[in-house]
Amino acid sequence: MKKESIVPNVMILAGGSGTRLWPASTKEVPKQYMAVRDGRSLLNLTLQRAAALRPERIMIVTLASQAEQAAEELATWAGEEQGGLPELIVLPEPAARNTAPAIAAGAAALEQLGGENEAVLVLPADHLIEPVERFASDIASAADAASAGSIVTFGIAPTRPETGYGYIEAGEPISGEMGKRQKIRKVRRFREKPDSATAQQFLEAGNFTWNSGMFLFSLGAFVAELEQHAPEVHRLYTSLLSVSVKTSASGVSVILDSPEVARIYTSAPSISIDYAVMEKTDRAAVLPASFSWNDIGSWDEYSRVFPESVPARGEVSSEGCFVLSDLPVSLVGVRDLIVVIRNGRALVCRKGDSQGVKDALNELPEEWR
Repeated sequence: MKKESIVPNVMILAGGSGTRLWPASTKEVPKQYMAVRDGRSLLNLTLQRAAALRPERIMIVTLASQAEQAAEELATWAGEEQGGLPELIVLPEPAARNTAPAIAAGAAALEQLGGENEAVLVLPADHLIEPVERFASDIASAADAASAGSIVTFGIAPTRPETGYGYIEAGEPISGEMGKRQKIRKVRRFREKPDSATAQQFLEAGNFTWNSGMFLFSLGAFVAELEQHAPEVHRLYTSLLSVSVKTSASGVSVILDSPEVARIYTSAPSISIDYAVMEKTDRAAVLPASFSWNDIGSWDEYSRVFPESVPARGEVSSEGCFVLSDLPVSLVGVRDLIVVIRNGRALVCRKGDSQGVKDALNELPEEWR
């Protein structure tokens, strides 16, 4: 007998382009499809985590241009799994509209598929989270709060004054024994990526966590907050409720794929879920995560998490460098460099400066990006 689901619906957001990991991450093979561990992609590892929650449905929301890749990734992962599988779904977005429209579209699809007012866990496709057991335990700890109407996010204890992440300032525990027992607190404020001095203040204050970009909520609570705080995005949700589901013969459902959806979707605003809902709602709550988390959001982070780079050839009087290359590389008399040569393109930067890669791409012709 199949065990009861910890969360019945998992929605994976996989539409990003991963420009901060250029040139290994490209429009053709973005970050979430990069093989990072034992030949597995970040999306494959996310699917493994999702499966640990024993969901009824796993949905990948992605750009239409990446829908085929997402379906192939699902099929590959499903072929490796033992035992029963959840319903597997791909939702292609006709245009990139940031996370609020993506989640709204996913919510409309889940409601059509029988998930009305069920719990939904939203996960980015390109984060590294370990171990799976602690991840599942934390999701289970937050499930009651989500059922009671909170929109729960998961805060990561900061280990340094990081300027590349958004922060969550925690307030008092949510009401009742549940909040005290599970250490779930109300969100006082979401804070943008700070400068170095402010990040140091956040670290010393003790009630700030990094914003993981993961959310757990009941569908009804989310839709109500969407209607109140982001009516234009809510209109997207209600419009998509009238569009039929299309099922493919491959075992993976491809839904909301029609010219009508393209018309509706391209008229929606481009806005993140943080701006649209989380910074405005009084339902926001945060659970400090017990698992290890990394969004692999820069080459500095990548080099810390995956230090086993391709060996540099002919390295002389050099130290502290990270090299990931399709070609032999010689380093002479240099220190603390990141060198990435992939897909016929090269990146060289100092360690500590890799957050600037996204800006540097703007200086290149479109065909090189």
